[in-house]
Amino acid sequence: MTRASEDQYQLSMRCLVDERAGLRRRIRKIGRRLAVPCGQKRGRMRGYVDQAERWQKQRRLESLGSQLAAVQRQIEEGCPSIVVGGRRLARARHHLAEAGITEVGWRERWDAARLFLTADGESGAPHGNYTITVDPASGEVSLVLPEPLRSLANSPRGRYTLSCTVAFSHRREECLDRVTEHRAVRYDIVRDPARGRWYLDASWSTGKTVLPGPPGDPGVRREPSLGRPQR
Repeated sequence: MTRASEDQYQLSMRCLVDERAGLRRRIRKIGRRLAVPCGQKRGRMRGYVDQAERWQKQRRLESLGSQLAAVQRQIEEGCPSIVVGGRRLARARHHLAEAGITEVGWRERWDAARLFLTADGESGAPHGNYTITVDPASGEVSLVLPEPLRSLANSPRGRYTLSCTVAFSHRREECLDRVTEHRAVRYDIVRDPARGRWYLDASWSTGKTVLPGPPGDPGVRREPSLGRPQR
């Protein structure tokens, strides 16, 4: 959870920096055209057609300046706008009829979107993931509890074993090959409020592959992708 939150924070900060750069480019472009009288041209820069268009661009420049100041303030304070659960779902709360959901249904979807448990795998760990481990033989799932919750452990070494088991059908053989060889597998525990069920998603990175091409052509190299077996 800490890693996912940090990744989301860093991504939001990079988006703010990109937005700031885009606002500065637009401000510079409008400013250069405003410096040229209407209907005239200086070098390669042409002024606006008439006073009406120039006046609209002046208003636009003020609006962009306000946006830039707000973005700059967020960057300096290190406080990007992040909606855990999704901004679109948050906005749907104020338009339930248009979204076609009830307040209770929205609350269930909102809580489910904000509740997650993720653990990146590591090669060499038992069955490819030490934090969340799935036994390939029995389908038993166990997790490592954080220190404040170690008193709730029902298995050795501060682990908690779930009462239910899991099974993969899609790409099952590929998944079994990885966990039996203790190669990294990522697990995500999520809840589907529509079905009222919990799911365990497994994913992993695949190696680079070279697509076949015409004779004499070295082919096209495909970058690693993320395989996702069935929940």
